[in-house]
Amino acid sequence: MKKSIILLFVLTLIPVPAMAIFLSGNELLERCHQNVAAREGQTGVNYVMANQCVGYIQGVTDAFSQRELKTVCVPDDATISQVVDFVTRYLEGNPNLLHYSASSLTDVALRDFFPCK
Repeated sequence: MKKSIILLFVLTLIPVPAMAIFLSGNELLERCHQNVAAREGQTGVNYVMANQCVGYIQGVTDAFSQRELKTVCVPDDATISQVVDFVTRYLEGNPNLLHYSASSLTDVALRDFFPCK
């Protein structure tokens, strides 16, 4: 037991390279297609990916609509399903941009659909 604790402590001291993993537009669209399939009642849906789409877009929406200099003004009566649909349509309509980060593409889509006036 004591050896295990010491080994665990030593392993925590080993440096691991820092690595930022960003979601691309392609990856977000893949997840959002699973969300569409789930809502349509299709079989073989990856529900983890479907929920990642919703959670990701909800998080980005919250971040960009709550900042001091907010760039997105989502109406109070908008549902998360509507927001996900708008972002999914934007991604589908701009396949040449899908190599960019999902957060930046989501921001641009939200600005298009929900600009602050």
